[in-house]
Amino acid sequence: MRARIEWQQPGGHQDASDRKLDQAILHSDNGLKFGEIVAVLDALYTTKREMAMKEGKRKKQPVFNMTFSVR
Repeated sequence: MRARIEWQQPGGHQDASDRKLDQAILHSDNGLKFGEIVAVLDALYTTKREMAMKEGKRKKQPVFNMTFSVR
């Protein structure tokens, strides 16, 4: 295994009033280059959804709360 992404509760938080984020865990082995790890994390971060803010406005926010795991 070089790398894999574990997505917990896929698509579970889609309503704008739901302020929870989906959880993405990137698992990789020690041989994966740092630049490749950053590219995957950047791709996850660019995925956004509309979220209702406390002041009543809506804002595009990242879909994922990300965790990184190395073996």
